Amino acid sequence: MDEELERWARAWQSMEVKHVNIMKHSQTAHRHEAMWQGVLAVGVGLGVLMVAITLSLLAAGKLSERWPLPIQLLSLALGGWILWRSRQQAALARARLVATPLGFVTDLMGLRERELAGWVDKRGLLPGGVLISATIAICVARLARDRAAGEPHPFVEGLMGLELLFLVAFVIFGIRRVRYLRRDLATLRELRSELEPER
Repeated sequence: MDEELERWARAWQSMEVKHVNIMKHSQTAHRHEAMWQGVLAVGVGLGVLMVAITLSLLAAGKLSERWPLPIQLLSLALGGWILWRSRQQAALARARLVATPLGFVTDLMGLRERELAGWVDKRGLLPGGVLISATIAICVARLARDRAAGEPHPFVEGLMGLELLFLVAFVIFGIRRVRYLRRDLATLRELRSELEPER
């Protein structure tokens, strides 16, 4: 009888530790999501500033080319839509959160699924890829034209190279993050199947 009681006590302690870890994991994931939303909000704010600067330069006649404005406006619209959608999904998930181990696991799965969708959703990836590719192509063509005319811009060229390196690093980070999210979701599905009989 004593052995059975000890076995149950060990099992209970194990489940208690698991539940605390789930709560901590969920809180960390919520902070991570809030951080990314903050970064995106800063990006949208910078986009608004860039549009305002471009409009003032065009109005003053100091900018001869008009191509940056449509790209900036489309990027701003895409960033604003992604931010709005992300905040709406987070608010709906918070409203559905149930403070039980199963509820925390389900909430954490929702967080991971939303983040995974953000990395692989074609509604954001395709327009973003087109806008980035168009901007890079136009900038490279303009820099090549200026260099051919004997007016090189080493600072702008260096900045362009730095941006391309950042873009490559971001893609590598995204690929690794997607792999991690898929593994974590598989683990969470197993954990949810263990906890579901407790309802």
